[in-house]
Amino acid sequence: MVDRCAGRCGIVVCMRIILISAAALLVVCISCGLVLLFIFSSSQTQLSAEEYNSVQKQHVLYPSYDLDINLKYDEHRIEVIQKVEVWNTLQEPIPELVFCVEPDGYENVMILESAEITGEPPVRLDADLSKGILTIPLESDVAVGKKIAVTLKYSLNLFFIDSGDMHPYGNFAYAENVIQCGDFYPVLNPWEPGVGFRRWPFHPIGDPVVYPLADYAVQVHAGKDVIVAGYGFVSKKDNVWKFESKKARSWAFAASKEFKTLTGGTREIPITLYYYTGNEAGAAACLKAGEEAVGLFQEKFGPYPYKNLVLVENGYYSSMEYSGFCTISHSHMDLYSKSYSHLLVALTAHEIAHQWWYGGVGNDQVTEPWLDEALAQYSEYLFLAKFYPEFVSWWQQNTNVRKVANKYIDNAIFDYRDRGDYTRIIYGRAPAFIQELHRILGDDVFFAFLREYYREMTDKFATKEDFFRILSRHTDKDLTVLFAKYFRVFPDMDKWGK
Repeated sequence: MVDRCAGRCGIVVCMRIILISAAALLVVCISCGLVLLFIFSSSQTQLSAEEYNSVQKQHVLYPSYDLDINLKYDEHRIEVIQKVEVWNTLQEPIPELVFCVEPDGYENVMILESAEITGEPPVRLDADLSKGILTIPLESDVAVGKKIAVTLKYSLNLFFIDSGDMHPYGNFAYAENVIQCGDFYPVLNPWEPGVGFRRWPFHPIGDPVVYPLADYAVQVHAGKDVIVAGYGFVSKKDNVWKFESKKARSWAFAASKEFKTLTGGTREIPITLYYYTGNEAGAAACLKAGEEAVGLFQEKFGPYPYKNLVLVENGYYSSMEYSGFCTISHSHMDLYSKSYSHLLVALTAHEIAHQWWYGGVGNDQVTEPWLDEALAQYSEYLFLAKFYPEFVSWWQQNTNVRKVANKYIDNAIFDYRDRGDYTRIIYGRAPAFIQELHRILGDDVFFAFLREYYREMTDKFATKEDFFRILSRHTDKDLTVLFAKYFRVFPDMDKWGK
């Protein structure tokens, strides 16, 4: 995967500026075949008192995304008009906008055609798209309490994947019977007070995007024979599929001419499975595992954070989580049988667990990938122990605990140059830490801690410090030896008190 993902599409935009008027600026740039059009308006809207007070307390940016997607299914291509609106709810001005653009990490995938920014009339503008980061400096800062809106126009030429490919390669791609699009759009990066927007280079291991909460309004234009699956379905009219998702980490969709559906769940949390495999037993097993997982995790962790759950058979080996939406491995669904059922049910539970550990409680998956993956992977163990105890020994062996002894789990994705090492540490040793913690604390204390961690950190970004801080309220045990076994750096829990 490293070799296949090593391509970079770095574009430094050189601009010739033509001033049209005091309220509009036209920038034409030709570099590497890229044309950018920036149009500026001087209007800025004051945030209402009620809106401002509700988000200003968090000192974070809360963008809204409007995605208009033209899906050219047979051409394996999407054309997108993306509108991003951001209120400055910080305590400092914003001098630029910085987006993470995962498709830029691959050659010949994304073509950024134009951008339109309303809110400022600068005289000149430079823009840079390099190593997965799009930076748009602003001539004038966005003042506290003001709004800026950006429109990006771009297209993605999706590449072919097969049943052996693994994420992040193939998150936006096509297979024989399906198109899958996750992590396909520019995402506004998190802001660090006093520092500015964070930046990091694309890395083809793990999850190279960090998702602040946002609101999504999406419409997908598709052919009449194409079925589009996504979270937050609103309507379908004249081959236009509309979706809305509020307070979400991400939004993704899949499309196929072959999709069939199974429905289940409960009245409160309906579940829909979209699949194209001819293995009907595999589809039924996936839906059953989904129903079991949602019920168990609500009991153990807290309320499911979305209105419904959408499961979709994808086109590669991996399974992936998005807000209210999980893509499930085609390989595991297609090969499912009574004698080969463990992978499908376990990974279905794992991705659903991410609705709590990633969707509900966010974290920095670039610098602290262990934090959500350890909990999701251990949730998988809890699920198997409850419903499929015959697979527990397989899970224990599969975590590779003994094979990665004496390795720390608090690494960033950049510390891994090999996917195998990342998998052994993040999906093996990290859940081993959670398992040992569970054994030391016992059921009552352990699940009380997880429920409080989920309740307190829902809709926020949790860190290792938050994990330890909340844990310190639930135990007086000296966990120093345990922490030193798994963490390069760990805090003294006594400093927080109880």
